[in-house]
Amino acid sequence: MHRWYGRDDPEHAGGNGPSKLISLSQAFKLRKAICKVRFHSADKLRGKVKNPRTGKPVARSTITEALERAGLVSRKVRKGQMLIADQKRRRVEWCKARRGKSFKKWVFSDEKWWCVGGVQGNERMWVLREDPNPDELFVPTVAHPVKIHIWGAISYDGRSTLHIHDGKITSDVYCECIKEAFIPALYEKDYLALKKGEEYELMQDGASCHTAKATYEWLHKNLPNKVVHRKKGEWPANSPDLNPIENLWAILQDRVIEKRAYTYEK
Repeated sequence: MHRWYGRDDPEHAGGNGPSKLISLSQAFKLRKAICKVRFHSADKLRGKVKNPRTGKPVARSTITEALERAGLVSRKVRKGQMLIADQKRRRVEWCKARRGKSFKKWVFSDEKWWCVGGVQGNERMWVLREDPNPDELFVPTVAHPVKIHIWGAISYDGRSTLHIHDGKITSDVYCECIKEAFIPALYEKDYLALKKGEEYELMQDGASCHTAKATYEWLHKNLPNKVVHRKKGEWPANSPDLNPIENLWAILQDRVIEKRAYTYEK
């Protein structure tokens, strides 16, 4: 278990993979180190292990193989909403109360922040094996990317126009979104295409700009009587997965990344 395996070891000579220069006991020490920090990479761990024959850091593949032997696998970090017990309970109650009901009379709204600066996050790219580092693999780094706020809404039959803003989102800005992008699109056949005389539900989450008293009063005064908006606390907190417009944002995000936008024009 504590023996070092090198290329001169007859038992492991002639293999196609990296040499097993790390003993199993040391592999478990690396496992302990990486589990403690969690975000250690194989490259960062190279400096902790020397090749006993050359005295130089071992290869990245050697570290990876050792961690796999110790029972670890590499996974991409996933982001999600961390819900407390009360929030989980409210989600379940909300869903049970609407089980089997149609959402054709709902208008789902949401906003999203976009960063002008090409690729966002840890995007991956398929490349040819014979050309593993094509020019398009490299994108410029933007030191201080511009953040753009976009608001939109979708119905069963259509969508609103988009409201674009590059400042802080306040109650006044949100009401401006509704005034300029939502209300004019309500009964237009090329947009939300709501039917006059029928009641619809405007879904908005619990963001402070949505639930502010000034926002509620403005919506009550300016929205058509048949478009109902709910009070604070009626939408389950931290529940973006209940809003289908998130799927639309994902599609738009992919298209923005394809365009690699580096400038913002109003």
